[in-house]
Amino acid sequence: MAKSYPSRYNASGIWTVKDAATAVSEDDWPHWPHTGTDRGIVGGGDNDTTTIDYITIVSTGNATDFGDLHDPRSATGSVSSTTRGIFCGGNPGVNSLQYITMHTTGNSADFGDLSGVSTYGAGGSNNTRGIYSLGYTSPANVNVIDYFAVATLGNTVDFGDLTAARRAPANGQTCSPTRLLFMGGIAGSEVDTIDFVEFASIGNAVDFGDLTGARRTFAGCSSFTRAIGAGGDPGPSTSNVIDYVIIPSHGNAIDFGDMTASTNSPIGGSNSVRGVFAGGETPGYVATIDYVAIATSGNGADFGDLTAARSNGAMVTTGHGGLGF
Repeated sequence: MAKSYPSRYNASGIWTVKDAATAVSEDDWPHWPHTGTDRGIVGGGDNDTTTIDYITIVSTGNATDFGDLHDPRSATGSVSSTTRGIFCGGNPGVNSLQYITMHTTGNSADFGDLSGVSTYGAGGSNNTRGIYSLGYTSPANVNVIDYFAVATLGNTVDFGDLTAARRAPANGQTCSPTRLLFMGGIAGSEVDTIDFVEFASIGNAVDFGDLTGARRTFAGCSSFTRAIGAGGDPGPSTSNVIDYVIIPSHGNAIDFGDMTASTNSPIGGSNSVRGVFAGGETPGYVATIDYVAIATSGNGADFGDLTAARSNGAMVTTGHGGLGF
């Protein structure tokens, strides 16, 4: 018999942290089957700007070559459905979107353009809509958020604005099937701000809560219910901190554990069960991949290595937290 959930909601339709955590722990949370091969695909980055690698997230092991981006880029972000991955913007100051077909291998192709040049942006998607904050458009941070239909080709459309102009929030899809979080970043200096938007609407972002500390350029990932941020730059050093929040609620982040090493600009993704954090700088470029079980808390463990050391790339996955429906 189907379960009924509305009694857990408050008057605004938001889950409390206590009720959401209880629902997850009691296996009383709505589950949706996701399809795909649990594939994570990493594209671009500093030190190796055209290579695309892939891993099978449900296993462990080293990455395998997938193909190449059609032009080099770093400080890029991504969105993905179960079938299509899209790499968005990046250095050397571009507004273009490149896409790949997730279950094949090969080089990327042109998708369309963002509304402006974008570096250090971030986004997320469900199986229908991709949403992306542009981050930095020279000479300043911007608050612009774009959206587009993942299944078609074309340019983006204005969605709304962040609560403040900033770049370099968590790099990875920190979202549920209904909600996308923008975690941290830099707005003059590092911030601990978490904003959110709803996929089904358009409009400005709303304050969600705060990270355990201010930081930028860190890896993000999610299940249907939890968003995780790992590593990054709290200024001036690197971090090994892993935080998490309950996506259907509002509130501040909670300590999850630590990465195997302090790492700046790692690349995040998930299959909704396992989160992976690839590459980064320590301060030299690294190829290391860590993983964690999203539903628990604890320290990261070794997964394997990318085909080449790099940071500031982006990952697309076939089963991240936004792909529940």
